[in-house]
Amino acid sequence: MTGRIILLSTPLLYFLTCCFFAPNRLNAQSATLAVHYICTEINAGYDYNFKIRVCVDGILIGESTPKFSSQANTLQLNIPSGQRNVKITGMKYYNGTWEESLKSNNYTVDSQFEQTLHLSGATAISLNFKMKTGTEVVSITSSGHETGSSAKPQIPRLIR
Repeated sequence: MTGRIILLSTPLLYFLTCCFFAPNRLNAQSATLAVHYICTEINAGYDYNFKIRVCVDGILIGESTPKFSSQANTLQLNIPSGQRNVKITGMKYYNGTWEESLKSNNYTVDSQFEQTLHLSGATAISLNFKMKTGTEVVSITSSGHETGSSAKPQIPRLIR
C-alpha cells in the first residue's frame, strides 16, 4: 500500500467539496450548463489551440477539449442547481504552455465571461471571442428561454 497515490478528477473533487464542506451548495437537483463558443476575426497565422475553463462559485468544474480557435466547440457540464457565479476563461496554447488569455498574461484584454445566474434545468451560454472587435455574448438561454446578459464583453488578445 505504500507509494500508492489516488488521483481524483476535478468534477469529483467539486462534488466531494460540496458534500463535506459546503452541504448547502449541493441541491437535490442538478442543472445542465452548456457553453458554446468560437473565435472569429483571427489574424492569419494566429489560429492557436484554444479551450475554456469553467468555474462555478470559485471552483474549477470543467475544461473543454482543445480545438483550433477557428473551430466551434461546446462544453457540457452537470452542476448543482441554484444561484451560481459562473466564470468562463479562454485559454491559449502558446510556446508549449496553456495560459489564460488575460491582461495579466500580457494579452491586450481579458478573454473572460463572468456572471451570476440562476441555474435550473438546462442553461446554454453562447460566446463569440472576436479577436479584433471584442467578445460577444451571443445568448444566454435557460430551458429554451433567452435570459439576456449583463456581462461586459472583453476582447481576446490578437497577437503574442
